[in-house]
Amino acid sequence: MQPQSGEVEEALSISAEACEFARASAWLESICNARDVPVDERYKLDICMNEALANVISHGGPAAIENPILLTLTMTGSRASGVASLALHATGVPFDPTLHQTRPAPQTLEEAEPGGLGVLMMRANADHIAYERRGDFNCTSFLVRWGVA
Repeated sequence: MQPQSGEVEEALSISAEACEFARASAWLESICNARDVPVDERYKLDICMNEALANVISHGGPAAIENPILLTLTMTGSRASGVASLALHATGVPFDPTLHQTRPAPQTLEEAEPGGLGVLMMRANADHIAYERRGDFNCTSFLVRWGVA
């Protein structure tokens, strides 16, 4: 994607290791702070990013672990109104979070099982989620809006 006028695009490549999550979050925070992205929207992007990264590492298979993950952040607007889109490109087992069926909420503590909340958290925090499979890559993007964009 080529940046449009007034649009900022930044990219970061990380290895598929949990220790890289902090570096990715710091990168995201730095860019969002520099562009006056409101804190709530920055947190929403960070939650989506970290959940998606955790899914790549936990469920992506050997190819996902062996190859770098590319993060691309594209933003337009100002503190008053804007749009930010965070795209994650990773190899591995195909996974479309827009089609994933989440399990029903447990009615009792005995019914509760660990895990399975990542996609719910992504859906709750992103204004829009898009997915595309490009060759061996899962390309997932999370969009947040603020103000009157």
